Amino acid sequence: MGTVSFTIKTIALMLFPALLYCLSILRHGDLTLAYLEKWLVGNFMYMAAPHYLTLVSFFAIPLKRHTLIISLATLNIVLFLFQAWVWFAVPPRESGLAWIFYFPLSALCLCLIYCALRYKRNRSVVS
Repeated sequence: MGTVSFTIKTIALMLFPALLYCLSILRHGDLTLAYLEKWLVGNFMYMAAPHYLTLVSFFAIPLKRHTLIISLATLNIVLFLFQAWVWFAVPPRESGLAWIFYFPLSALCLCLIYCALRYKRNRSVVS
């Protein structure tokens, strides 16, 4: 995977939470520039916190590129499914409280990804 391709994939995966937040605002009919100026940065940083943790760990702990891409893609899937759960299963007055479960769920998914990749790597070494 080339550096340019890797960079484009990483940027696209990192911007997915902002896109999902804009879709959420559009769904509620509040998509205005004033609303985005007030709420976009804070909500994006909240939704993308696991993504940034993964990106920082990529630089702090030398992870392989495919591990970063798999992790970010999985976090985006988890975020999308979590947002869908909040939209369709959680009452509107309790949706803010439901987001408390997002960080533990993201951490659990990252742990499962890293455990699976570690198991796969150790299994290939033994074979």
